Amino acid sequence: MSSHLNNQLIQFLEECEILTFDDDSQTYNYIFNTVQYQLESDVFTLLVNAIVENWVKEGILDMCQFQNTFSMSLDAVVAMVRELVLQWLEVLLRSNIYSYGRENV
Repeated sequence: MSSHLNNQLIQFLEECEILTFDDDSQTYNYIFNTVQYQLESDVFTLLVNAIVENWVKEGILDMCQFQNTFSMSLDAVVAMVRELVLQWLEVLLRSNIYSYGRENV
């Protein structure tokens, strides 16, 4: 697994506010429609690792490849990453690794 790519993804998630870190609760937050997901650091790590593992299998070793190699706009990359986060949250929910969502944010 690529720790460089992990670090890039974490930075991207935070900079683009896809996931935000809450200092009070020490959790990462993801808001989708009216549901706020709170992720403990171990679940956040699982999520990042899963996304990066799939990217590495596809030959993606650096986040700049999305814009430089695949000619994706920043907005397209943000949308893709948001969708991947949601997909992996669903996987984690189905596997009972993660089970927290709060309605009506």
